Amino acid sequence: MWYQEFDPHPSLAPYIVNFWRIRQSEDCRPLHRERILPDGNPGLMFNWYPIQRSGMDTTVQMELGRQVWFVGQKNHSVDYQFPEHLPTLTWGVRFHPAGCRAFSSVAMQELVDQVVEAREVFGPGVEELIGFDQERLDASFVVSWLNHYFLRLLVPYQTPLLVTSSMASVLQRQQVPIHQLASLHRMSARQVERYFQGYVGLSPKRFSTVNRFNRMVCQFDHMNEACLASLSAEAGYFDTIHMRREIRRICGIGVQTLLNHGQDKMRPILTELIRKRMQWS
Repeated sequence: MWYQEFDPHPSLAPYIVNFWRIRQSEDCRPLHRERILPDGNPGLMFNWYPIQRSGMDTTVQMELGRQVWFVGQKNHSVDYQFPEHLPTLTWGVRFHPAGCRAFSSVAMQELVDQVVEAREVFGPGVEELIGFDQERLDASFVVSWLNHYFLRLLVPYQTPLLVTSSMASVLQRQQVPIHQLASLHRMSARQVERYFQGYVGLSPKRFSTVNRFNRMVCQFDHMNEACLASLSAEAGYFDTIHMRREIRRICGIGVQTLLNHGQDKMRPILTELIRKRMQWS
């Protein structure tokens, strides 16, 4: 597997974390199945070859074929299964928590835990890239196309978007009560709730839950059972029972199973993204 990240145009950086690419040829060691944990970011996937996606109920699968897909905020972990008999080529866009609303008027709460065709969010123009032959898909061409496309759609300096992005940034780095967050931004708790639902998709409480889980995951890797008491306290849980319950609710698996999933190829990449976002060393 070859995973790469690319920086967006500076004017897009407040709204887009990065562009990324996953590719592998048929003769490479296959990815098989990868578990992706909630990270607080919606995104786009440009698929040239099909990928199977399933939630905690692995009996229900969705095939993401050659198409552009919008992936909404996740409350729960999901699995992606890559066909063994086909190569893999997927380009992606990782938005900041509220960043998608700089390019679309669609309310994000409608898309939580959903995968829909991207045209439903951005219109049919987003599908142009998927129509190009692979011979044209060198990194410079794709990054240039993505920059041009999103710069055309960009509606910057929306007050609700800027305020929500600021609040989301606070919650990504620390546990803050909603009433305190509202006071910091001179808003009512109801306004904060409404902004988060429309621009992030998750309620502020649920967004805080996802970020507490992310903080735990960043510290969790390579730790053992004896460390769980201090881990739960540092991540902001009441106790280890609270942490175990939340892991089960988000992932559908226990603590030790989550530890074992640290062997997933994408896990270190996504954990590092979260660590950078939270300004951890």
